[in-house]
Amino acid sequence: MRQSVPRSASESPAAGEESYVLPSFVTLRLLTILVAIDETGSLSGAAKRLGMTQSAISQAVLAFEDMLGKSVFDRSLRPSAFTLTGRLILKHATPILDLTKQLEHALRFSSQTQLSVLRIGILDTFATTVGPFLMEEIRPIAASWSIASGSRETKINALIEHRADMVITSDETPCPPHLTSRLVLSEPYFLVLPRSQKVSFTDLATLSSRMDFIRYGQGRSITRQIDDYLKDNGVIPPHTYQFDGVDAVIGMVAAGLGWAIATPLSILKARDKVNELRCEPLPGPQLFRTISLVSHDGEAAAIAERIRLPILRVLRERTLPELLALLPHLAKLTRIEDAS
Repeated sequence: MRQSVPRSASESPAAGEESYVLPSFVTLRLLTILVAIDETGSLSGAAKRLGMTQSAISQAVLAFEDMLGKSVFDRSLRPSAFTLTGRLILKHATPILDLTKQLEHALRFSSQTQLSVLRIGILDTFATTVGPFLMEEIRPIAASWSIASGSRETKINALIEHRADMVITSDETPCPPHLTSRLVLSEPYFLVLPRSQKVSFTDLATLSSRMDFIRYGQGRSITRQIDDYLKDNGVIPPHTYQFDGVDAVIGMVAAGLGWAIATPLSILKARDKVNELRCEPLPGPQLFRTISLVSHDGEAAAIAERIRLPILRVLRERTLPELLALLPHLAKLTRIEDAS
């Protein structure tokens, strides 16, 4: 049955007008569940995203429909689909949730005192090589840190969806107007070959025909950039090997199973394999990876600036000297942004 809510005389509906007030139990959590079902396409997908069981999701939806007195899903269809009522709720739910997240974000950064928690996504090669020294310097900014280095959590979209407060990323997706990107590092790509095998080649097509190309996992910015570069140079290697982690790719090359394209930070992350590798410049045009610190505008931008300066200092004083010692002929192409 639909929940009945008393109205004052001034709120009395006009003749023939249906009286309806949205039940007070409708919470942001319920709206979040409906939006998650819509975006993932299923109850199971919503459950996975929200960290709930599918049964809990289903029970919440049924309770919602029972109290609402209207169906949100048309279960006569396979698969079930949102009814017109469900679509109407979704239309309003998304902006409500967006505004709520924006308010939460603004309140978290509204004070210059220490933040209670800071959520930051850091590119995995950056997190491993630069992260430990960086955290020593920026630790006082927040009482608690939530740091993720997965490909999903280090993309621009993590900020748009308010899953992170800022990201250190190589994602080159254009930033929407409410985000600010600050370039911190530009590093060259180069060939990585097994030292144990002497392969002669003059171009990437020849190399690809003589050795297997080892790819990074899908969903990574580095994968898309390298694939586009190879395609532009007329090279489309077969999908023989593909590994999610940088360490696995470099390990495969070191074992003599193929060749790859990497950056100085990638080799620094897997430095224990460097004696088993041969690193050479790309035979074609140069290719660079840019790493940026991206945050929301407003007060969050001030926090991001407090983090950017230590990043540049650590890169210049610790990371670059390590790279030059490890890869002197290639690391010299690495460029660190000016602190001004």
